[in-house]
Amino acid sequence: MFKLLDGIDEPVSLEQLATPAALQLGVELLLDPTTEQEPVQAFLRRSGVPGARAVFEQLIAATELADRRFLYDVAASMPATLAVARQYSASPTWFVARNAAGLVGEMKSQSAIPDLSRLLKHSDLRVRIAAVVALGHIGGPTVSCSRCRKRVRSTTSSKSSRHSHTSGRPALAKN
Repeated sequence: MFKLLDGIDEPVSLEQLATPAALQLGVELLLDPTTEQEPVQAFLRRSGVPGARAVFEQLIAATELADRRFLYDVAASMPATLAVARQYSASPTWFVARNAAGLVGEMKSQSAIPDLSRLLKHSDLRVRIAAVVALGHIGGPTVSCSRCRKRVRSTTSSKSSRHSHTSGRPALAKN
């Protein structure tokens, strides 16, 4: 079926066929080892933002590490993932924001620097670290890694001093 869909050149026809149910089916088929991957991935890529959203939402819902890793890699290969990941970067759920930050970094888009900068203030250390790593992937003159480390450290230090007796985790070492 997805091989046939790959032959459709008219965007209107593809948009009509790329319903949420078809996209969900496509993502579920990706996780089936007997499915030929390339036609399904091509369909999801050509579906644009709705296809990328279907992959990201399945990434969020996946319970198996291997499935999450695979879906993350699929999402990273889709150009439309940037728009979806930027939307999900505002999530208060740590693993959603962390995955969004990682995917934004994979896209290496300078336009996403403000989104990642906001994540440097996220309440969860894992998200702040993912934001620093993503900013490092993007690079460029507007990203200063030392500034990122200072923000992560200052947020961690203030939180760890308040919660040091409950967290059991050491604060980041100061350089």
